[in-house]
Amino acid sequence: MQGTLSPACKRLVRLLDPAKIAALKYQSRGANSRANKVAYWIEQTASSGKDAAAILSQALDANGYSGPAKELTLRDLMQNWEAARAVGAFTPDNLKRMRAILSNGVKLDVDHIVPVNIAPEVGTTLANLLLTPHPPNRALQDVVTESVVAYAQKLNQAKLLTGTSLTEIERAVRYARTP
Repeated sequence: MQGTLSPACKRLVRLLDPAKIAALKYQSRGANSRANKVAYWIEQTASSGKDAAAILSQALDANGYSGPAKELTLRDLMQNWEAARAVGAFTPDNLKRMRAILSNGVKLDVDHIVPVNIAPEVGTTLANLLLTPHPPNRALQDVVTESVVAYAQKLNQAKLLTGTSLTEIERAVRYARTP
């Protein structure tokens, strides 16, 4: 199948390879640059007039993503791209600096929707990563709200989060701080 993929899709296939993501050196933050690169290639694909969502979906298929895990990953990666676009991250200068993604002076971080301190197995799960401006991300570390619990339940149903971690997330919501 790899031979029939477009060059843009092949780039995304390499970035989305679950084995490579699992082997990232720093599991809690290792996927940050990966999420930035995926957003960059989605932008390059869309800018060239191609259907970025369709190509991303094809890249996920090529990596064996399916069912709810694929749906969550596709949705979140597309939302990350849209968020980066909304804050102006894809200026010519910023495209050159995608490693540090600077947008109008605001650094974009990759936040974990379900905190990795509670559920370490989702540290590099692409469906658990969300591009956010740097200051709010730092202020919201490990905050567990009802929406985080609901998302954790979706990750669990997609077999991306263990039942043990889901239980810990459900317990943590009782101690959530209000942002």
